[in-house]
Amino acid sequence: MGWFAVGAALVLAGGGLLWFSARSTGGSRVALGAALAAAALVAATLVGLAAWQLARADEREDEVRKEALALRLGGGGDLTGIRLEGEDLSGVFLRGAQLESADLEGADLSGSVLAEANLRRANLMSANLTNADLVRADLSAADLRNANLGNADLAGVTLEGARLDGARIGADQLAGADLRRAELGNIELAGATLTGANLEGANLAGRNLSGADLGAANLTDVDFEGADLTGASLVGANLTRANLTDARLVNADLRAADLAGVTISGAIVDERTRFPEGNTLQP
Repeated sequence: MGWFAVGAALVLAGGGLLWFSARSTGGSRVALGAALAAAALVAATLVGLAAWQLARADEREDEVRKEALALRLGGGGDLTGIRLEGEDLSGVFLRGAQLESADLEGADLSGSVLAEANLRRANLMSANLTNADLVRADLSAADLRNANLGNADLAGVTLEGARLDGARIGADQLAGADLRRAELGNIELAGATLTGANLEGANLAGRNLSGADLGAANLTDVDFEGADLTGASLVGANLTRANLTDARLVNADLRAADLAGVTISGAIVDERTRFPEGNTLQP
């Protein structure tokens, strides 16, 4: 701003001298107008330069602030309960960070590395987690409502008891995930890849799981009442005490599944429905 003030003063002084010179020498109005136009052009250039310098200063301030946050977070200290709502943390390296109960609502964590981080009970509402590395991160009881997890790597992630209502997440990202008692909200499950996922105790009553792959998944105590499992694969799944009352199992594959204690009354099956060898259950 100092250089801008000096420049503006010089322009005004120069313009005044030009005007005085033109007046004192009897210069024409055309010459006077040209002098003033030149002064105005120089002033506009200086204003533009000052605006550019301010923008660059703001950008550098953001960069310094982001670097300071990265150093603070990467210092290995206990960051339990830290408040970082709305912060730009895109691309920050947070592997193994202790962020339990952290407030990250609305934060930009796109492309960040959160692998093996402790995010239990963290507030991640409306956070941007696109392309984030969340491999084996612990998000138990975390609030992920309306968060964007598009293309995030969720291999081995723990989402036990997490709130996922309105979260943007592809169901094919949840293979092998721990989703015990998670609130899956409106996540699209039709055709989902949930192989090896732990869905123990999940409420999937009335949900559309047609064509879903639940092979080798832990479905103990899951409520599938009235759910559509048409064409779904449950090969080798653990369905102990699962509730399949009135579920649609047309063309479903339950071979090698554990059906101990399953409730299946009213379920809809057809000749293509495949049960485990020796199964005696009848809808």
